[in-house]
Amino acid sequence: MEPSIPLLEEYSDSPVEHHEESQFDHEPKPILSQPPPPPPRWTTGKPYRLLTTSLLIAALPRFLRPGGLARKSDKIHSTAYLDALRGYAACIVFAGHLLGYPAAIQYPFLRVLTSNRGMVDVFFVISGYVLSYRMLKLMRQKNADLLLQSLASSTFRRYLRLYVPTGIATFIAMLLVYTGHIPSAPKLATFKLQLWDWIVDTIFASSPFADLRGWWYGDVFRTKYLDQMWTIPVEFRGSIILFAFCAASCKLSVKGRMVLTWLAILACYIWNVVYVALFLLGMFVAELSLERDQEAHQPRLPAWEGFSAAGKRLIRSVGLNTACIVIFIISLFLLSQPHDPGFGSNGPFPWQYLTKLTPSWYSGPGEPKEHFWLGIGAFLLVLSLEFYPKLQTPLRWNFSLYLGELSFGLYAVHPMVIWALYINKLTPYRQIYLGESTLAYFPGVIITSVVSLWAADYFERVDRRVVQFGRWLQNSTFEKWQAR
Repeated sequence: MEPSIPLLEEYSDSPVEHHEESQFDHEPKPILSQPPPPPPRWTTGKPYRLLTTSLLIAALPRFLRPGGLARKSDKIHSTAYLDALRGYAACIVFAGHLLGYPAAIQYPFLRVLTSNRGMVDVFFVISGYVLSYRMLKLMRQKNADLLLQSLASSTFRRYLRLYVPTGIATFIAMLLVYTGHIPSAPKLATFKLQLWDWIVDTIFASSPFADLRGWWYGDVFRTKYLDQMWTIPVEFRGSIILFAFCAASCKLSVKGRMVLTWLAILACYIWNVVYVALFLLGMFVAELSLERDQEAHQPRLPAWEGFSAAGKRLIRSVGLNTACIVIFIISLFLLSQPHDPGFGSNGPFPWQYLTKLTPSWYSGPGEPKEHFWLGIGAFLLVLSLEFYPKLQTPLRWNFSLYLGELSFGLYAVHPMVIWALYINKLTPYRQIYLGESTLAYFPGVIITSVVSLWAADYFERVDRRVVQFGRWLQNSTFEKWQAR
């Protein structure tokens, strides 16, 4: 099973944590003349009944709870669409691993629905944006103290943020291997041997100094219990390089930093380390976003002097929106790149020509050539969404934001659900009772999808505790420095 994305909720460095709450964000007080609404029926009654009902509701995933997906619109931050995009990318990875690459969706744009390799690059771009956003903002403010704090905090917590949830996921996989539900690793004779094998594998797979190439191939560095976790070391390496680049460029002017960023991006493409280039491309989009926000807060001309300026802004806005739509379409086309062996001289138009533009040194085991164009498509996708808010509308729906919260959980658990439920249980049932028609696959796909989201909801609750632990550990160990 070819793995996919580094789906990481960047709780510690997401821009939402650093937006100051407005004094007008508080809810209005209820009018005294109106009686308060009655409490839910399940909250009234005998204590044991209340406890039972509360436990049952807590056991449900949020998408099945009454009002579980509701959220206050004024609490949705400006970059929430990136979380939702990450969630939908997780769903695409799940679909790619569940359905494979059916011939019916091998056409341009439709191919995106199972483009799990393309989603690898989308998530590297998102990580670059989210991890650098606050640091870039502090650089513009020339706030050295908070910038140092942000760099130290992000670097200190990054390893825990990535590898502790990975260890939890592989522990669950180890239990399923020992009980015979999934074949991701050899089943050993005793549980003690299986547990020791997991401990050794976890220590080995958690090395931050492994030989990484940034794409999947047969012998890629990874834990043997969950194949898709090969992206975690790549994500960690890319994050640390991004932090180092932020530290090295923090004293530059904005234009100087942008120039250096693009020089580094081009160098990474020449050196065939596309994953590092994608982190830096995400940082570049964040820089452009801050530049746009700064221009929006500049004072405007008086009405009698600003008619021509307003007209220019209107023309510029229409032109920018049109360009974003075109870029968005191009990005989806590039992300719908045919899967091997279709990718190449025998692929559909225009891929037989685009393939020839791929550098000749993009060779080796696995899929290095594919990521040349997939990486460009991922960058263009995030860029177009960032600068045309109307394209973000579906990504701001409550269910979309919920998927964003589940992204890492869905990424971690979906192979286990596919093996234990879909392949071992539902597929034999379908073959016996439903046959091989297209419609016969629908019940199994729907059931597997619901169970995967349910399991991801549970994993997200554990993952949230990991984030809280990292924050607690930082607060307990970091010393406070006096400003001089």
